[in-house]
Amino acid sequence: MQGNGARPGAEVRAGLEGEKLLPHHDLALLQDIVGVGRAELIAAAHRKIREGSATSAHLEVLLAQVAADEAAGALRWLPITDAHLARVEVVFRHAPATVYLRAADTLHLASAAEAGFAEILSNDRHLLAAAPRFGLRGVDVIAA
Repeated sequence: MQGNGARPGAEVRAGLEGEKLLPHHDLALLQDIVGVGRAELIAAAHRKIREGSATSAHLEVLLAQVAADEAAGALRWLPITDAHLARVEVVFRHAPATVYLRAADTLHLASAAEAGFAEILSNDRHLLAAAPRFGLRGVDVIAA
């Protein structure tokens, strides 16, 4: 964190939010993310291009900001470990057939749980519903 309490890149985040490349809650939560999150971030930004709400120039600005945040220490991509994969396996083994779990979501949840977090913030209803299976409380950033 910077001395004034603002996170590095806050100004550009605000600009990207204004440009509607990514919603505010997605940008605000970027800090420690399991490595697969990098691919998800880029894919989500590209989806905005495909849907017509952003341009390739917006994607370039986002990628530049991500690089700046990495360099400033405001964003770290965490490696996927054997502990994460073991936790994912346990959850899938015990999850009833009615539980909707996506591989990338389970990696995020396992990463948060292994790092000792008590809660995870998202607006993804499937991820939030699966959070308790990882010992986490899911907090909906839209409803909160």
